[in-house]
Amino acid sequence: MPLKKLHYVLSFLVIAGIVTLPLYYSTVTADDFVGVYGSVDALTITTDDMTLMVNDYKPSFTWWSFNQTSSDEKYNLRFSKVYEYFGTDPFLDSAIELGGINYNLLTSDWESSLVEDSYNAYLNLTLSGLANNVEIQFIIHVSAFHRSVNNTDYLVKPFIEAKINIVIKNWIFSPGAQGVAFKVELFESQQINDVDLKNSSSLYTNIDALDFMNYASYPAEKASFKWLEVADYYNDTVLNETDLIGTAFFNETYTPPEDEILHMWISYPKVEDNFMIAHTAILGLYDPSSEYPTGEYGVSIFALISIIFVANIGYIIYRRKK
Repeated sequence: MPLKKLHYVLSFLVIAGIVTLPLYYSTVTADDFVGVYGSVDALTITTDDMTLMVNDYKPSFTWWSFNQTSSDEKYNLRFSKVYEYFGTDPFLDSAIELGGINYNLLTSDWESSLVEDSYNAYLNLTLSGLANNVEIQFIIHVSAFHRSVNNTDYLVKPFIEAKINIVIKNWIFSPGAQGVAFKVELFESQQINDVDLKNSSSLYTNIDALDFMNYASYPAEKASFKWLEVADYYNDTVLNETDLIGTAFFNETYTPPEDEILHMWISYPKVEDNFMIAHTAILGLYDPSSEYPTGEYGVSIFALISIIFVANIGYIIYRRKK
């Protein structure tokens, strides 16, 4: 084939690759679908990259890598209790501030409803029938697409992260109460590998996180629990204000410490009685292979443009020498 004709053919193929590459990355194949499987004691949401179990249809979550029945590492997040707290400042600081109205979330009877399609699974857990008609909801969403979150520039990743919207409705506080707080428990349950939890620095607005770390492997970051540092307070359906939340780490009893469990408290300061508090948390995995390759796509486009440029320069130089 003459050099000039070969030059045109190669340029055409490279340009065609630039045009069709976005279609390749934006298409969700059958292997990428979000699946849901229910049993008596758990609801399981799966993608090719993550398995998430909602234990006993309560705010108790276990997740691990890939769509498989088990794994050497299983990460756990439990919202076990909700307490009012008292003290001299708006945030919960220690066990002695706990008191007032409280509920054990893992022994309470929750209602669940599920909405799903091939690309999304929404599970709504609702606890009602509490004093003063209080209602607590956990809305879990796993998707094949990136999802935005209010009050942050962070995007929830497809296939490997679950967005959890936490809602408290109609809480009427005891006299002197500063706010209401969830007790959160994080741990790795298999205990085959040496897995630690550590604070994670975030480059995103209003995002804090804890990472599950396995230092014997690379990369060491395996899974994460993220939460927004702010919550929205609604008067009926009208957003009243957005306030900082609090975090603290302690157990509420004087029992021996449990090395394998991290006890964390997320506290929401009181604004007014009967307000709706809305907060977002995120659980998931560190798995670069399943992220939507926006950055890789950008690099690929740059590389292809560079190839076209170099090929044309080479052709011009060759023609001039000839």
